[in-house]
Amino acid sequence: MAVPARLRKLTLPKTLIFRSLTSSAATVDDETSIDESAVADKVLSVLSTSFPIEPPLKPLAPLLSPRIVASVVSASSASPSAAFRFFIWASRRRHLRSWDSHNAVLSILRRDGFSIAWTALDELRRDGIPIAAEAFDALIQAYVQSGSVSDAIESFSRMSEYGVRPRTFTYNVVLHVLLKQRMVPLAMAVYRQMLETDCRPNRSTYNVLIDGLCKLGRTDDALSMFDEMCGHGWFDPDTVIYTIVLSGLCRARRIDDARALLATMRCDPDMVTHNAFLNGLCRAGRLDEAMKLVRSERFEFGIRGISTIIDWCFRKGRFNEAMAMYKEVLEEGKFVPDRHLYTIMIKWLSKAGRIEEAFGLLNSMVRKGVVPDTHCYNTLIEGLCQLGLLDKARSLWLEVSRDERFSESKTNPIFICGLCKNGLVGDAQEIFDELERAGCAQTVETFNAIIHGLCKEGNLREAGLLFYKMEMGRSPSLFLRLSQGSDQVLDGKSLSDRIWNLCRSGNVGKAYKLLEELANSGVAPDVTTYNILINGLCKAGRMDGALKFFKELQIKGYSLTRQKVTQAIRIWLDFLSQRDGGSDWETEAIRTARRDFENGSVEELVRGLLDLDCRRHEVRSLPYAIWLIGYCQGGRVKDGLMIFHALTERSIDVTPAGCVILIRDLCKEGMLSSALDVIFYMLKEGILLKRALGNDLIERLWLRNRRKEAWEVVHRISDAGYDMDSYLFMRTKYKLYGDEIESSKDVQS
Repeated sequence: MAVPARLRKLTLPKTLIFRSLTSSAATVDDETSIDESAVADKVLSVLSTSFPIEPPLKPLAPLLSPRIVASVVSASSASPSAAFRFFIWASRRRHLRSWDSHNAVLSILRRDGFSIAWTALDELRRDGIPIAAEAFDALIQAYVQSGSVSDAIESFSRMSEYGVRPRTFTYNVVLHVLLKQRMVPLAMAVYRQMLETDCRPNRSTYNVLIDGLCKLGRTDDALSMFDEMCGHGWFDPDTVIYTIVLSGLCRARRIDDARALLATMRCDPDMVTHNAFLNGLCRAGRLDEAMKLVRSERFEFGIRGISTIIDWCFRKGRFNEAMAMYKEVLEEGKFVPDRHLYTIMIKWLSKAGRIEEAFGLLNSMVRKGVVPDTHCYNTLIEGLCQLGLLDKARSLWLEVSRDERFSESKTNPIFICGLCKNGLVGDAQEIFDELERAGCAQTVETFNAIIHGLCKEGNLREAGLLFYKMEMGRSPSLFLRLSQGSDQVLDGKSLSDRIWNLCRSGNVGKAYKLLEELANSGVAPDVTTYNILINGLCKAGRMDGALKFFKELQIKGYSLTRQKVTQAIRIWLDFLSQRDGGSDWETEAIRTARRDFENGSVEELVRGLLDLDCRRHEVRSLPYAIWLIGYCQGGRVKDGLMIFHALTERSIDVTPAGCVILIRDLCKEGMLSSALDVIFYMLKEGILLKRALGNDLIERLWLRNRRKEAWEVVHRISDAGYDMDSYLFMRTKYKLYGDEIESSKDVQS
């Protein structure tokens, strides 16, 4: 059997080679060279002629090296099942493991199928031969690389059947996949299982968890995980994990917290860290501060940092500054424009109607060997649509659609949206239907574009049908099944409990499939979909239908911007005005409320409507809860606080979500006294106070030297029945009990 040419031959007398290969007690001196080709030949011969392979391999073990193992696995394509079994045998010997052999097995599984692996595993289990965890590591990763995520999780779930315990690497792969699939409850359950089985997480584990949570917008959960990691004391955070946390804080607009973290890092930040902070400043609207930071040359940002500044200058309408900075990049020659920067320039030139310059820049980047990607072409298609140049847009869309290198998932919605905005809803529907018949997955943006176009045409019936097509795709039978039985899934808490119970009983695969069914059950309408329909129904005078969607929007927890709060208030006022049987004083109260609203007198509006509700003896907390959340999300936290006080003064319940968002935003604005009022209300009403929220307020009070109030919060939380030893983060304990902890350490030492 041929041996790969890359195997290096070393000099050794043939007689010694023969004795080494035939003696069951063969040993090799550390300074003795052996013929690796001959050893590999012998192993390959065993794999092709012997079954089981383990007994004849045993005497060869002292002669093997990781390089020989990897070469044998790669050369065993004629017998992939034997190669996989040999990989398992070698992996049980620590000194023979290598990433080369791991990657070689991945190639075999992807090429020859996964049945060979399961056959080998079943044979080993039947014969009572121990199986190395590395076998499942390779199997799970190969499934992931092949796009079979469900099979990967099922393989992880079945490890105990084969007497194999997952190792840290296994858990890390699975956690990464779960968070990428947005399956946070299952990821947390797997992490919990990892700790309970005494499998110690490493840096990569926390990198995966914290990064995944941050990217999903769960910054407080990510900070709790960071705190938990530091509390274990297994290792100090490195630059990578600091950058992940800093990026999460910036994404959540917590710039001051990000700056404090940057200043207190226990290791040196790198260019990636600096760029993350720079981008955070820009996203928070602090562009001047970001530009000063770049020009100060205190940090090294590279071409990516320059691209960020140019992009945000364009976004804020500072066109001349952006163009000047781009010119500097070209003239100074310090940086070479990359695809990212070219795409930024093309996008904004297109938006400005300078389409010829945009195409000129596209041709220039191609000449310089910079290959455009889907996003780059999409910016041009969108620009052409905005200018009404639909023939050119269609031509470019067809060109991109025919090229397999480019993804259609974003290009199709852009072109369909362009058609709808130009009044060609019928053409958009034809393309939409054609794509659907061809099996192309539709996105929520595509649905929204056509629904919006239909509403503008007054075709509300067709728009409603398309909306319910989105809803029905979410499998009503699935939700019906989940809502029945003793372990109903009615909310996030019950879903997390179901996931944990499945994991605890070893059914991780079943837990994944449950979440996968929920995730893949159709194209779920988003807040834009609801806003489009509500607006269309209001214009058509169909207030009952608008109110129905309005209530559903709140129930599903969608966020509202400042503009949408205004729309929500108008909808409610219209609803009140169109009710039958209103008395003169009611009509006048609503007219006054509308006048207050138009004059921007939010407090008079809210208090007037609440008085109206109280006189009618039909107080509805729903609209006020929506407005409170919406004003906070729109940056008007004082208006949100006013609604809170107006409700509590009349003993009307404030929703837990409203309290949480209000406290969070009050803390950001430095309004800590008001935050205390809300948190004490939550404790009095028995509303769950999450660890991150309570700890954050305590720390903010402590840092502002309001220590008496910080202790008051601690005592109030304790009096409410919380276990403060587990409730307080380690960093919070250090602030509260720092001197006592240090003294205790001194005594112990």
